Amino acid sequence: MAVWYEGLIPAGASRPGGLAAEWARAEVVVVLASPDFMARGLDDAPGLCGAIAAGKLVVPVRVRPSDLSDTRLAGLQALPRTGPELRRRSEDNRESAWMEIATEVKSLAARMRAEAIFVGREAEREEILRAVDRGQATQLLGLPKMGKTALLRWAERTLRTLGKPVVFLNARGLEGCSAIHVVRAVAETIGKSREVNAALRGRSALPGIREAAEVLPLLAASCWLVDDADALATYGHGFDKVFFDVLRSLGQVQDLNQRVVWISASETDMYGRFHATGLTSQFLNSASKVHVGRLTKGDVLDWLGRFGVKEESALAAWDLTGGCPQALEWVIEHRGNGGKDDDAIAEMLGTWMRPLFEGWWRTLGADDKRCLKALGGGTLVKDDAAIQSLLDRGLLLEQKNTLTVAGAVWGRFVQGV
Repeated sequence: MAVWYEGLIPAGASRPGGLAAEWARAEVVVVLASPDFMARGLDDAPGLCGAIAAGKLVVPVRVRPSDLSDTRLAGLQALPRTGPELRRRSEDNRESAWMEIATEVKSLAARMRAEAIFVGREAEREEILRAVDRGQATQLLGLPKMGKTALLRWAERTLRTLGKPVVFLNARGLEGCSAIHVVRAVAETIGKSREVNAALRGRSALPGIREAAEVLPLLAASCWLVDDADALATYGHGFDKVFFDVLRSLGQVQDLNQRVVWISASETDMYGRFHATGLTSQFLNSASKVHVGRLTKGDVLDWLGRFGVKEESALAAWDLTGGCPQALEWVIEHRGNGGKDDDAIAEMLGTWMRPLFEGWWRTLGADDKRCLKALGGGTLVKDDAAIQSLLDRGLLLEQKNTLTVAGAVWGRFVQGV
């Protein structure tokens, strides 16, 4: 883990440039909250709002008594978790608290490194890169915890390596924000803050959604990666048809080098969501759709092998999970816990996964549910539409021309629900 703070900018180097580069590179941001820091206002903290909007891990540390309510930090878990702020503790207690904070931050960084190990998804990765080459918008569609965010993060790393200006935004982190916040976060990431802010001020003393739409062309020639994009199509989010129509036109300009390339991850088709919520924008009507389901058997063996899991155990994990990424992470965390037979492990995993399974089940239509129940019970099904829908979402597997419910744990849930 490499630690950086603004005091490490070399003498004579560009301070704005150095800050922008490190904010873009940062994965974990530790905020030392104090009255002096809060008095500056978070909007004046270079890059912090952009980091929150981008879904980076931001950890507030309560150094001195500070009021975090009514700020972007209000909903974030602060450290230390309990007890008074660090400055109000005795010296011994303060040192112990700092040690706990350091240990937790290191643990978070280690978990992020494990999540960064990305295997498989070859077809999905190739389709993303082809769509970027075509300048075509792309939607990654899938159920929660199926790996959409990991695939989006892979795209971020890959496109940066290819020299493309990349912006990663978490739409859930933008809830309660205006289009102005989005425009400024994007501008900050690609180094156009001064130009965009000057354009906004030149249009209005209090810029709003229309001014945000008008300055969007200044953000052309960039790739926008938007996680949890469903949030952008919710009522009262502050975005309107004009904003998305301008974004759509920027994705269709003839010069590919001047396009805004959009890649989003969502549970449902965004074009349909826009119409359902009354935005009636044609944005994403011709987007490439990439379905993100379960990992293949080969991917699972490769991934678990990187964590030192033997092939026999990896095959057992495949049978149990059917390639569900969330369930596989549980297997990795518990692989050292011996003394449990297969049924006991399946029971433990099934209990842990049940809330997620229940969420998946609620998204299914009656035909999908009947299809799963029938196949789980060994009955042949001829509903091609339901079968394809379930295969796309990773809830069914097709192996040697045979359809099965994906994984023993998911199969138990389907039969018992």
